[in-house]
Amino acid sequence: MKVKAKLNSYAWGVQTIDILKAELDQVMDQKLDVPLEPGGWWHQFVCPEHHTELLFDPLEADGSTFRCPHGCEWEGEPYRGAWLVFKHQAMARYALQSAAVYAGTGEKVYADLGKRLIVRYAEQFPLYPVHPDAQPWMLKGRAFHQALTEAIWATTLLRGYLLLRDEGVWFDEADLRKIDRFLHMLESSMTEYHHILSRERGNPENNYTAWLIAALFCIYAVQGETKKLKQLVEQEGGLRHHLTIAVKPDQLEFEGSIYYHVFVLRAYLIAAEMGSRVGEELFSLRGEQGQCMQGMLSVLVRLSDPNGFLPALHDGPYRREPFAREIAEVAEIGLSVYGDKSYRRLLGHAYRELNGEAGRIGMLEALLYGTGSWDGRNEMAAPGMRNSRMLKSGEIWETGDIIEVQVTREVPRPGDAMQADRDLTAHEAGGSQAVP
Repeated sequence: MKVKAKLNSYAWGVQTIDILKAELDQVMDQKLDVPLEPGGWWHQFVCPEHHTELLFDPLEADGSTFRCPHGCEWEGEPYRGAWLVFKHQAMARYALQSAAVYAGTGEKVYADLGKRLIVRYAEQFPLYPVHPDAQPWMLKGRAFHQALTEAIWATTLLRGYLLLRDEGVWFDEADLRKIDRFLHMLESSMTEYHHILSRERGNPENNYTAWLIAALFCIYAVQGETKKLKQLVEQEGGLRHHLTIAVKPDQLEFEGSIYYHVFVLRAYLIAAEMGSRVGEELFSLRGEQGQCMQGMLSVLVRLSDPNGFLPALHDGPYRREPFAREIAEVAEIGLSVYGDKSYRRLLGHAYRELNGEAGRIGMLEALLYGTGSWDGRNEMAAPGMRNSRMLKSGEIWETGDIIEVQVTREVPRPGDAMQADRDLTAHEAGGSQAVP
């Protein structure tokens, strides 16, 4: 579903876009620009005294003092480089948010903001060096220590570019030359690192690989490179192979970590979205033992508690805003593609962490990927929705057309969506289900 249509269909949409506009107005009022320095390694944005993440304000123009929630203050490296990681990621998100707001309102000022940020990064990217301060074990980026961080950042930026282009936003020839150079450099490095992981190191199941694939798929979607994208679905270390070797037949990512499971699933869903843009339906793609994105979502439902809280199994945070956003994104896309309302449990908890009791209202993930009149706060449709399409008898959800694919709900494998529905029903009825 187009962003603008959501404003006419869902009560939460109008309020959401007003909040997102106000955030972008602050960005413009403060004349924020992309940093001229590359970012470092975000894992170093931690207080050495209390071992907790330092505080970050995306509207801060240029960080020099970095504060701990317990009152400590730190300056210099490595905190400055780590702060720059967060800043680059925030500016890419503002580019995507600008595109979404323009898609909903048609107000040119937001298209101009999105264009400016994208072009500025296209100009600046060649000026960042292959990072001299990256640790020896890392696959090095330019805008960041790690190519992994660069791939994630690039998918956000390029999704913003594609959404602006969808809405007819025009880039002049000079800007397009800058963007083409950026894409060429990014494609070259992502391809090289994909080869290193898949072939030279013999480590194609790495969670890095999923994000290198997602970044390359975004580049191919911008370029209209259907052939390259199809090749990367099927080749060694490609999307289908990664799904086969990085996800177990029970649909859980091989590292046994909820955090990395969501991390890899998000990359897969971005790759599938890009596939749709070039005519390739990948949301129903399966690995050799039946591994699939729908099954991966269902495992999350099965492992969550009745309130949608996911346990911090193995390596991963207990609670962190960026992680909650990732959960919100995969659950919103899951709802729009697969129509399985059991995902609402995950989504409701993620939005409570991010947004208190406001649910979907004000959430970029909802505006971009959400469908349906449910407001994210309870299991009942929000009252007062305007011009909403009526559901046919027996339907439980409106399939979104933002991605415009049809995917069967039937996944007859362990850990599939049907099993998740049965488990959810049993749990809510007071029964107990063992999780393998």
